[in-house]
Amino acid sequence: MIAALCGLSTRPASAAPVTKAQISQAQSQAQSLEDKVQAQFDKAEILIEQYNAANDKLASLNQQVTQTREQLSQAKNDLTAAQSALDDRLVAIYEGGQTSNVDILLGSSSISDLFERVQTLRNISTHDAQLVSQVVAYKNQVANNEKTLEARRTAQSAQTKTLESDKQAAQQQLDEYNQALASQKQQVAQLEKTYQAEQAQLAAEARAAAAAAAARAARQQQSGGSNYSGGPVSTSSKGAQAVQIAMKYLGVPYVWGGSSPSGFDCSGLVMYVYAQLGVSLPHYAASQYTYGTHVSRDQLEPGDLVFFGSPIHHVGIYVGNGDMINAPHTGAVVRIQPLNSDYAGATRIF
Repeated sequence: MIAALCGLSTRPASAAPVTKAQISQAQSQAQSLEDKVQAQFDKAEILIEQYNAANDKLASLNQQVTQTREQLSQAKNDLTAAQSALDDRLVAIYEGGQTSNVDILLGSSSISDLFERVQTLRNISTHDAQLVSQVVAYKNQVANNEKTLEARRTAQSAQTKTLESDKQAAQQQLDEYNQALASQKQQVAQLEKTYQAEQAQLAAEARAAAAAAAARAARQQQSGGSNYSGGPVSTSSKGAQAVQIAMKYLGVPYVWGGSSPSGFDCSGLVMYVYAQLGVSLPHYAASQYTYGTHVSRDQLEPGDLVFFGSPIHHVGIYVGNGDMINAPHTGAVVRIQPLNSDYAGATRIF
């Protein structure tokens, strides 16, 4: 339980560094938005095609209605002409009265011829009447077709408007997703840029610290053990090795309970580093404090374990000159920083 809290009291940085986990999360969010964009694009494309089909059908119905109205107008004209012709023929036949009958009688060569003439007149009249009837029927049929087409056109127009509205809504949603995706990609790019810059800075700090430690060690050996301002430099090769090993994990994200290069907490980092030097330590900062030999702060050497808090709940690896390498807290990465203000003590494993 205490080990799980090891990052709570560490000194916060002025700006939390970017972690791989943050970048991964941002990339995951971008991918999720890309999936939404693709799904919305497919939806919009279907609606656009449905709208195009409906619009094409509406145009066809409009054309049919126009043609039907033209046919109806022509049918009305034909009916008027047929009725007028029939009226004129009937007037011509019957308006003459006896004169027409005399003409028929005088013009007939026989009784059978007379009957034929009369029948012909009747047939002409009947034919004209049938023609008018057919024209009337055609006009009525065209009028009914017009009503049917008009009803279909009204329904199709309503459907087309609905599809157009749906299409516009889908397109608007697609535009919003695209804008969000562009913003998210920009954020990912910025996080990656910041992360690279921070990693470069951490690497530079690590190189500088290693160089400083090596220089102090050289001076220590030449002077026969004289002190330097940050405390004596370790002559223990394993202590220096512990620092060098720990530096390989600069930038690894802090993970609760983590004890591998995919993520460390404070005691997990110490346990993992020292395991590579053949030392088995527990994954528990307070318990790690019971290992090795306790040393005072002014006698710290690179590779010593430094502890913080009361009760102890954080641990780091001393690198020299008042700095340590540690996994500070959630949202941070393994990094080099000054010793915390709640310093509790130190142990030397080698």
